[in-house]
Amino acid sequence: MKLTGLFSARQSTQPHAAHCGGCSLSAALLGAALLTASCSTGLEPAEYPEGVTLHAKSITLEINDTRKTVATPVTEPQVMTQGEDDTYTQRLPPGFENAAKSRLAKLTGNSGPNIVVHAEVRKAEVTFYNDRIRGDFTRYDVVVGFRVTSERGALFDKGSGGNWQEMPSEQATGPEMNRMFEATSIAAFDQYFASEDTLDTINEQIGRYLETHPEER
Repeated sequence: MKLTGLFSARQSTQPHAAHCGGCSLSAALLGAALLTASCSTGLEPAEYPEGVTLHAKSITLEINDTRKTVATPVTEPQVMTQGEDDTYTQRLPPGFENAAKSRLAKLTGNSGPNIVVHAEVRKAEVTFYNDRIRGDFTRYDVVVGFRVTSERGALFDKGSGGNWQEMPSEQATGPEMNRMFEATSIAAFDQYFASEDTLDTINEQIGRYLETHPEER
């Protein structure tokens, strides 16, 4: 049995808009998240709103990871003492960038400004822990912050997306760990960009931006 969890937070640039800021993984796990249990081999692909694109003629992705302490890639599970855990900070897996760029390409419209998606890695970790009842588990947690701007730096929207997955460590082979980490990372991206509310907000802000920058239509 594999457990997964999803959570997201978006801060709108619209005046007086309600938003959820500073959401933490611990809060998400206590109830702010949508928790699901699955016996499948991974997350189902996120469903993006049909026919919805961003009013932009190009979208550039910039990934920023300023975390100072990052361990070398961990490819094997650890056996833990009862009740103990050990966490290792990781870089995002290599497949994340291409998957994110592919999704942004599908969201790109035919006209509008050139926009930039600034992705900030806030958390990418693997944790090995022992549950006194269930035994050893391997868990991945990923949180990515996003700022969507024009090339000139005008802010259209900002927020974050996160995901976690875990499996019994006895099932955590090297390839399965890599697959789970990549799936968790991409799901964090989808938590933000697969939201129709997010896309509508970005488009609304782009519309306002074009009122004062008609040359970028």
